[in-house]
Amino acid sequence: MIERKKKKRRLGFGGVMLIYALAVFSLLLAALRPLWRYLAEYEHSGSEYAMEQYMQGLDEGRLRALAQPFFDLLDPALQSETQAFAEVQRIFENAHYALKSADAQQRHASYTIRSGDRIIGEIDLVKAPDPRLGFSPWEIENERYDFAWLLGSDEITVPDSYSVRCNGTALDESYLVGEPGHYAVLEELYGDERFQLPVLLTYRVDGVVGRAPFEVLSGDGQPADAAALPEEYELLANCSESEREQLRTLLDEFLPRYVACLSGATGSARQNYDALKPYMVAGSDVDRRVYDNMEGQAWAHSQGDTVESRADKLLMRLGNGYYLADISYVLDTVGGRGHVKSVNNAKIIICMTDDGPKAEEIYSY
Repeated sequence: MIERKKKKRRLGFGGVMLIYALAVFSLLLAALRPLWRYLAEYEHSGSEYAMEQYMQGLDEGRLRALAQPFFDLLDPALQSETQAFAEVQRIFENAHYALKSADAQQRHASYTIRSGDRIIGEIDLVKAPDPRLGFSPWEIENERYDFAWLLGSDEITVPDSYSVRCNGTALDESYLVGEPGHYAVLEELYGDERFQLPVLLTYRVDGVVGRAPFEVLSGDGQPADAAALPEEYELLANCSESEREQLRTLLDEFLPRYVACLSGATGSARQNYDALKPYMVAGSDVDRRVYDNMEGQAWAHSQGDTVESRADKLLMRLGNGYYLADISYVLDTVGGRGHVKSVNNAKIIICMTDDGPKAEEIYSY
């Protein structure tokens, strides 16, 4: 009985102590609250805090408002505000601020806004006139941004048979810059009046932000990828299937006979020449070359070379009845060391005659 009374007394005393501790803790919180408020106002009174708040407030709506004077400089026929704004957003992705200057009285401060190493804006801060708990917060006094450096030029080079649009506007000759460029594979043929060779044209637009929204259309009006135009050979392969078939048939007959004629196969130069003659334009460059080679073959001792395989890299219509065949072929040569294989390359000018296509010129490279 006595033991139960003691236990009740102990429980009563613990409860009282708990209530006392909670009361003391509440009084302590009440006493510290002004201090915390004081410390918060002290922290908020720094210019760094004001800049942090400013940077966090640069949302899409705020950025559009800041960039509006810049958007007014754009040519809407070449680029829309939405397209330009994407570039403005990009430069703000890693934007940061840095203190530029502050007066001795700590009433004014200036910060620069940077994107990478480039200054894109300046912010002027001033102390607010109404202090709170003795501290005056900083306020934005002025903000200046310059996005003009984003304006630049963009170029695109396309075949002369292609057309280019920028933001839906067709680019005419006034947008062309420089001289027409040449295709490397056709370089040695330019200037030959027999041919109507294609060239590369470069279009340039000024006053655009970032990459211009170019749209490229091929010669048949189909969209082409402006960022990844086809390789040179693909652009020049303009023959129809019927034309390609005729050219391949000629090459099947011409090339083995041409190689046999130059290498002295069969031991009869006249026989080799007569076999090749129907596949050459009479009196042409290739005809004279082969004919002049016949005299030297009388002193040569050769078993002749054989064309083992051929790859047609390019079959192209040059205009005015002329074609170009850019080929590579594997040659099997029999000599003192037995069979030796080699890879050879040649460009053949082919003329469409009344009797079908015939070789007119050949250049090995």
